[in-house]
Amino acid sequence: MPFIINTDNPKQNLNLNAGTWRCLENDTLCFSSGKKRITLNGLINTVIINFWESALSSIDLRLEEAEENYQKMLEEDSFKSKKDRNAVMNYLYEAKRRELISRVEFRFKGIHRNFTLQQKVCKILAEECNEEGYYNHRPGAYLHALLEEYAALAYGEREKIFFKDIIDTAEDAAFQGKKIRVSTQNDVFEMRPYCVTRDDRTGYNYLVGYSARISGGSEQAASFRISQIAELKKLSRSDGPLSLKERNRIEDHIAQRGAAHILTPLKKITVILSSNGERKYALKQTDRPDYTERKALPDGRAEYIFICPEFQAKNYFLAFGKDAVIVSPRKLALEIASEFRAALENYADTI
Repeated sequence: MPFIINTDNPKQNLNLNAGTWRCLENDTLCFSSGKKRITLNGLINTVIINFWESALSSIDLRLEEAEENYQKMLEEDSFKSKKDRNAVMNYLYEAKRRELISRVEFRFKGIHRNFTLQQKVCKILAEECNEEGYYNHRPGAYLHALLEEYAALAYGEREKIFFKDIIDTAEDAAFQGKKIRVSTQNDVFEMRPYCVTRDDRTGYNYLVGYSARISGGSEQAASFRISQIAELKKLSRSDGPLSLKERNRIEDHIAQRGAAHILTPLKKITVILSSNGERKYALKQTDRPDYTERKALPDGRAEYIFICPEFQAKNYFLAFGKDAVIVSPRKLALEIASEFRAALENYADTI
């Protein structure tokens, strides 16, 4: 049965652990860009709308899926009788039910806050979501489980949930061979989309395809970080299919640069790492460039060669401090030296 919701007073008390609240608040910052500011209330409502149908916390839906899968998996002619088949079906179904319920039985004593249910969320809870029996008739208990599950996901998965509408529109256009119009905070593009993919180095999701500014310019392979797209619209024209050659070229770009850096030219970067720098390189995986050569040096350090975009190397190795020295290109080495000098000046009064 659906929940009983008072639509005249759509306030809902949420009890979540401190880590979940921090995750939600951090996502409001990460998913905001330019003038597009995400509120905590807006984030929570969007997550509920976009996530409830696929969440493990939606026990009724997951049991329906399980039953359909068991029906397909357990063919009648593989059993001596229908009774035997039903017995196995019932056993698997009950095991799945217990597994799903056990996920939401233990709840942290968390922090209580109120938020306002949007009308669409009220409709989902009051008409579509048949979870009342599993959560003791309490919509707050269900929303607690749903949001705790969301917060436990990796950043890239949470990003896909929040921006589900943008991703669905882009993937639908790619499947239909239609162009899309992509608006960022600073410009507007027309794109022939290829796919939405997660960059292994950054963990962020990117829309990839061939695009050009509508103000003019040549079309080229490009990527847009999903959270930085202000608006995306599918166009009616059917001139968006990519050729096999174009698809292969994009795949090559992703393999060489990653989805985050498709447009950026590759450069040969030489870096000397101390032994501690090598440990940092092994541990710091976010946006880590792959090296092509390593040569041990007499002083215990090691020289690494990377083929990657310059700003990727800069952003990555700046955090290494004295444990990484970019030797070439010289222009990049001077940029980093300048940043360290500026940082030192900021501490001048405290030294």
